[in-house]
Amino acid sequence: MRTLTLLFALAATAAAQQSTAAQRPAAGPQDTLDAQHGLTAYTANCGTCHGEAANGGIGPSLVASSLIRRDDQGDQLAKILHEGRIEKGMPAFPSLPADQVAAISTYLHARIASYSRRSALSGGSIDTGHLLTGSSVADGKQFFDARCATCHAGNLAGVAKKYTALELMGAMLAPKDGPETGTVTLRSGTAYQGRFLQRDDYSAILQDAAGNNHSFPSLQGVTITVDAPLRAHRELLNSYTQKEVHDVFAYLETLR
Repeated sequence: MRTLTLLFALAATAAAQQSTAAQRPAAGPQDTLDAQHGLTAYTANCGTCHGEAANGGIGPSLVASSLIRRDDQGDQLAKILHEGRIEKGMPAFPSLPADQVAAISTYLHARIASYSRRSALSGGSIDTGHLLTGSSVADGKQFFDARCATCHAGNLAGVAKKYTALELMGAMLAPKDGPETGTVTLRSGTAYQGRFLQRDDYSAILQDAAGNNHSFPSLQGVTITVDAPLRAHRELLNSYTQKEVHDVFAYLETLR
């Protein structure tokens, strides 16, 4: 099972670099001009962190980004660029014009399409059919209802349209950790809940739901409880059979 898990984790990384470009219209002269304009805007604003060819550097690869592939002319990208992701070290670009955001999106889609063509020429891909081999939607739903629905009741609608088949399998087996959240309780009984901006063995900074930061320079007499929403996923990795993996995936593929 550990070998299977590693296989799918590696495959998910590779699949994250395959785009839905085949579903997009063929590039025309205007697309080429927009991509060139986007390269200029990308290099000026993004290239230092995300790499000259968007393959990653200080920041993550954008060729492997699900968000970028779902983006249409900046509808997903604009919010990220304008607001930043300060907690992850990404600055905001609030004044970046909409046409430049759209051009950056066009350039990134061109990079993804280029990578996909090279990947296809190199030989291999894993499609939905491979992942559905020997699967049963009914058995998958039964497993999901028994083991997964407590956390995921009703919140996975449309998930199969949001991700490619291999991305969906990767998210099921090895979902990405989100921001670390939890509770800090003082000796007096006062408790603070929120997202940890910083936490180590000696101190912590927690941001509550209202956006207020609470600093704890010393953890002496302080109790910290860290939420672990992905614990159930990790526990399942030790018990999944190969058939159960394919069955659950087959059921998730029906959620469109």
